[in-house]
Order: sequence, then structure tokens, then C-alpha cells
Amino acid sequence: MQETGKILTEEKLRKIVDLINNSSFINIYAIGSTFLPAQDLELKLDRIGKHCKSYNDKNLQYYSAKIQIVQH
Repeated sequence: MQETGKILTEEKLRKIVDLINNSSFINIYAIGSTFLPAQDLELKLDRIGKHCKSYNDKNLQYYSAKIQIVQH
């Protein structure tokens, strides 16, 4: 927590919140043991009405990111 606190300033946190609020769709990418927290984040964002999907497969991550780039 202390290490995260050193790099996560209030300004950066506000920017993250703004990006989430202004996003119509959120992709969450994780590998290995980080996938469980990624799924938890997906569920929490879903509860507040944000459409999102978590991916733990490298190929699915690549293609979902590519689709998002093409759509925008």
C-alpha cells in the first residue's frame, strides 16, 4: 500500500475516475493470479452500470484491444 501510495497521486486517481466515468466499455486484461482481482473489478463496475469484460487469455486480449482500436 505504501509503495502504491508513492506513485498514485490524487491527480492521477482523479484522472482514472474520469476515464472510467467517460468510458462506454472497459476491457480489463490480466494474466495468472491477477485475473481474480480483474474479475472482481469487472463485477464491481457492472454493478455501477459500466459495461466491461475481463480477459486472461493473451490472444483474446490482443483481439479485444484491436477491436476497440478499430471501433474508435
